[in-house]
Amino acid sequence: MVSGSYFETMGKKIFYIDSGKNSKEKNVLLMHGYSFSSNEWVNIGAIEQFSSMGYRTIMLDYPGFGKSDSLDEYRIREGQILNAGKFICSFLDHVGVKSCTAIGPSMGGGILIDSWSFCRDRLNSMILVAPAWFHQSNLSDITCKKLFVWGDKDDIIPLSGVEPIIRKLQNSNLEVIEGGKHAAYLNKPQEFFDICRKYMA
Repeated sequence: MVSGSYFETMGKKIFYIDSGKNSKEKNVLLMHGYSFSSNEWVNIGAIEQFSSMGYRTIMLDYPGFGKSDSLDEYRIREGQILNAGKFICSFLDHVGVKSCTAIGPSMGGGILIDSWSFCRDRLNSMILVAPAWFHQSNLSDITCKKLFVWGDKDDIIPLSGVEPIIRKLQNSNLEVIEGGKHAAYLNKPQEFFDICRKYMA
């Protein structure tokens, strides 16, 4: 059974799970989408999958989601992210992570994109699964290695509307999951992990 921990910030408790079994020099941070939490990662066996790749696996419930308290400082409101990157930096400080691969689906991907301006020295690479706020983001500013993962059945952010942009980005790749929906990592988890394994090797 997977158990988690809490850390306090601004008098509120934030829930996270840390496998803590592998080298601190090889870390993966898992974010979640708007309708989800770290629980979905647990359910699809993310800790086991990434641990088998040699990664210390860390996932959290963003403030106001899952088991984490809400924080006005970091709230998601009307499709806007307030200080999300600042929060990610403080969380990485708490768990002692100096560098990581960061994976974010939908809202989580949008948060990671926002985090680049706050903690670019911490993010070695990103795996972005149909990231939210895609068209509002200045992706060309992000110089780290980027992998975009999209389901060909995504009807929330259809691939056709973003593929030409992704193809023009520097240091970026695109993988398409056949039969994958918006949360392709959940409805096609093995295909998603196979992609991650190839990319993170």
